[in-house]
Amino acid sequence: MSQPVWITRTPPGAGQTAQRVEALGLTPIIAPLLRITATAHSSAAPQSGEALAFTSANGLRAFASLSDNREFSIYCVGRATAEQARAMGFKTVKSADGAVDDLVALLRKDKISGLVHYSGVHVAGDLVGALRLSGVKARREIIYGTQSVDLMPEAAMAAAEQGGYVLLHSPKAAQTLLMLNTANVASRLTAISLSENIDACLAGSDFAGRHIASSPNDAALMAALEKAARRA
Repeated sequence: MSQPVWITRTPPGAGQTAQRVEALGLTPIIAPLLRITATAHSSAAPQSGEALAFTSANGLRAFASLSDNREFSIYCVGRATAEQARAMGFKTVKSADGAVDDLVALLRKDKISGLVHYSGVHVAGDLVGALRLSGVKARREIIYGTQSVDLMPEAAMAAAEQGGYVLLHSPKAAQTLLMLNTANVASRLTAISLSENIDACLAGSDFAGRHIASSPNDAALMAALEKAARRA
């Protein structure tokens, strides 16, 4: 049997990651550590002339469920989120293909005068703060939140028993894993983190191994997973 890979992200992204894991000849186990909760309010609506920024696919999906308008100018931190935006019918979409700093650079290059960043409660980096320093009228609207699960998923225990891998897509998922690590599951897993910020949450923990994707996207995460599996 191929090595198990615990996917901690929420649907539908978890399903897409599972397909990529299967393509590597590994066995995906979907067991999210977080739940998405809606927090939208009326003041979150875009104002005239504002571009829209998304630093997660969850933010994009939350906004798309609130508005049928697909005429906005959309800026995404990563390629996967941009592809989802186009699939949802948004016509003007650009991707920074990187991290928050890359998105800031793209927005400065395009000389955006006004922007609203749709996000969850927890974000990596300060997109709005960086843009305001450049004279851009920017604001952040929280339209979804995440809650940690209460118990370690049984599927995760199965992955640990076989000395598998765990994929971490957010700092909160990493923190939740450590919070629920009462059975010392981590010591039997190799962690593959999407970014250095996520891996930093694991400092002092007792994982069997820790690896970081070279870029904050699923393709780089899969490359790090494949490299770790080959070494094993």
